[in-house]
Amino acid sequence: MPLRTLRSRLFYRLPGGVLILLACSVALVVTVALLGLVVWRDREQTLAAARMAADTGNRLLAERTARMLMAGDGIILRLTAPPDGIPPLAAPVEAVWMADTAGRALSGTIIPAATDSPALMAAVQAAGGMPVVRRAAVTLAGVEPPLILARPLADAGGTIQGYAAVALTGGAVDAALRPPPAVPGTAVLTGLGGAVLARVPTTSAAPPETGSIQTDSRDIPGYPLAVRLSVDGDAALTAWRARLAEYTAYGAGTILMTVAIGLLALHRARREREAEDALQQAYDSLGERVDRRTAELTEANARLEHALADKEILLKEVQHRVKNNLQVICSLLRLQAGRLDGSIRDIFDESLRRIQSMSLVHELLYRSEEPARIDLADYLEHLCARLQRSFGPSAVRLTVEAQSWTVDVDRAMPLAMIASELVSNALRHAHPGGGEGLIQVTLAPPGPDGGVVLQVEDDGVGLPPHVGIAAGSGRATMASQEKGLGLILVQSLVAQAGATLHIAREDGTRFTVRVPPAAAARAA
Repeated sequence: MPLRTLRSRLFYRLPGGVLILLACSVALVVTVALLGLVVWRDREQTLAAARMAADTGNRLLAERTARMLMAGDGIILRLTAPPDGIPPLAAPVEAVWMADTAGRALSGTIIPAATDSPALMAAVQAAGGMPVVRRAAVTLAGVEPPLILARPLADAGGTIQGYAAVALTGGAVDAALRPPPAVPGTAVLTGLGGAVLARVPTTSAAPPETGSIQTDSRDIPGYPLAVRLSVDGDAALTAWRARLAEYTAYGAGTILMTVAIGLLALHRARREREAEDALQQAYDSLGERVDRRTAELTEANARLEHALADKEILLKEVQHRVKNNLQVICSLLRLQAGRLDGSIRDIFDESLRRIQSMSLVHELLYRSEEPARIDLADYLEHLCARLQRSFGPSAVRLTVEAQSWTVDVDRAMPLAMIASELVSNALRHAHPGGGEGLIQVTLAPPGPDGGVVLQVEDDGVGLPPHVGIAAGSGRATMASQEKGLGLILVQSLVAQAGATLHIAREDGTRFTVRVPPAAAARAA
């Protein structure tokens, strides 16, 4: 494309300096966008890590709370064992007692003053055998209120007779729900209906609820409780804010480098524009000569195409006339054979068949898109159909399994005559009694070795022992009473095609004509 044509496009209408400024602007925008994307992804990854840490903290807090409650259940179990009586108190339990259905203390135990015993009894009865965890009304400064864990007391019939309860110390609750230092946030213990039983922050100053990272509640197995850890989003992003300075430094360095490259490019663009003007003059001169030469070549190609079309038409006409002449010869032979009897008429019929086989080759050449080449598989299909019709109705089945193989006319004619001779001989002699039989024609296209195989086999009576191929002579041998030329003609045509012939006599007769790789390559 000429340089002037390129200049007529949008970008080439603009001066080089303007293009460089546009490129630098795009580079700056892309740099800022990529830097923003990196900063945003770093922030998202930091928050994702905080969420993962919160999930891990959730599991840890659930395990701590479960151990604390199991320690309280151990005290309750010892309390309800008749021989033991009231067990000694130990962390995390600060009080233990039993009460009847009216909420009155049993067995010398003392109900803590901060406990609403009738309401606790009502909760135990409503729990249906599940443990009840409630929050006490009093607390110490800076420490969560104690929790009350109660289980029902039932007689042998399952009737609730009261409850046994322990008070878990506020310090134990605080220790169990205190989030790890690496996960700044607030742990919340909830009971039935989402009622908050305890809330413990990482530090004494609880982080605000706004901007926190919420996690899913984790149930405590065996207890109607759930724990949820809320992570302080601002604290989790502290490290990310520290990395913003590094990102800013990288971005500033990239922008300065882009500006420097733009200035150098402006200087080079001015020099290239001067060289482009000199090149344009030479390009215009060369373009004129190329156009002139192209016109000459176009005219020559048109003459060649016209001559080629004339030759193709002429070649098709020749093939058509040859086919018509062969048809005339066939008609004359058919008229002459009608006046003859016996073996002489058979000789005329054989000659007529051979001429028709050659006529079929020229007919397919006339129909082919390539006047000098035919598809041998297509020829075998037409040939076998004609031969089977010419021999009349028979119980013998003739099948063709041929894959497409394009061959030139010099190679096609001997191979076509070979196929005609072998198929007609099989139709005539393989099943002399007129019984059922099978004749199969196979054409295998060039394989890995490059060779092509034409095979005609039947399941008939087979060749007589005295008929075969003389080793080293290149000619077929026949008994003296054999007057046909079929096998002798096949052997001559095989030599003409540069192929080899092999005869197998197991379970009938199989003729195998193998075209070697060199001959197949020339045919292709």
